Amino acid sequence: MVELNKESIFLIFLIFKRQTMNQKAFSLTAGIIFFIIALVHLTRIIMVWNAVVGSWAVPMWVSWIAVLIAGYLAYQGLKFGRKPQ
Repeated sequence: MVELNKESIFLIFLIFKRQTMNQKAFSLTAGIIFFIIALVHLTRIIMVWNAVVGSWAVPMWVSWIAVLIAGYLAYQGLKFGRKPQ
């Protein structure tokens, strides 16, 4: 039988403690995700890939707008994520 004393309960708490993300880490993560999204849309434009959602053929201008918006959000996220606190 395993006995749980204060020290073992504290160790279990430390292992399973909920980790929180600070604003700098969040901004950096979001910036990387938006950079990947912008890169995929830019690749679609360069490679002239067709995109179909259901029966709707997505026009290329949607990817141009997505590159601009996702690129801007990536820039802002990476810029804020690199700021010293």
